Amino acid sequence: MLAIVIIGVLLYANYAYSQNTTLSFRTFLLIDVQQKGLSGSVRIYPNGSIGLPGGIMNTSRYLSDGINGRYPLYTLDKTGVIYVQSTVARAYTLGDFFQVWGEPLGTNDTLNLRYYNGSDTCGTSACSPYYWTMCIHDPLSRTDVPNADWGAHVLQDQEIIRLSYSQIGCA
Repeated sequence: MLAIVIIGVLLYANYAYSQNTTLSFRTFLLIDVQQKGLSGSVRIYPNGSIGLPGGIMNTSRYLSDGINGRYPLYTLDKTGVIYVQSTVARAYTLGDFFQVWGEPLGTNDTLNLRYYNGSDTCGTSACSPYYWTMCIHDPLSRTDVPNADWGAHVLQDQEIIRLSYSQIGCA
């Protein structure tokens, strides 16, 4: 009887950990928010439990692609690192990550911070508007390059995505 139990446990363990990882990489997400009327900005980091069992998981669309109960896009801490681990070769997007997080993403509304025209920011039409820009860091030129893909942007290994809510964009 003990032998049957041991064999059963070994077979279960082999099955549970036999999921093949097809994709495995990290990408970085930086979110900078300029505070209206103040100099400087605040950096917002995604929650440290997005896509983890018991954490934030606002969709189950690709849950079966994940490993060990994790969504294929997840965070482990508040550093801005998005881990991509999947049993399926799929082009996961920034929009997929924000859908799991349950936050809006787009040029006019990201993290519930909406576009503001000049008069909304300081009471006169002479003020510059606050708006969202998405920039991808180019390691060769060491600059941030504007990108308009937003939700359709396919995540890449080691890339740095910067979302900026400001009056100056990617600068």
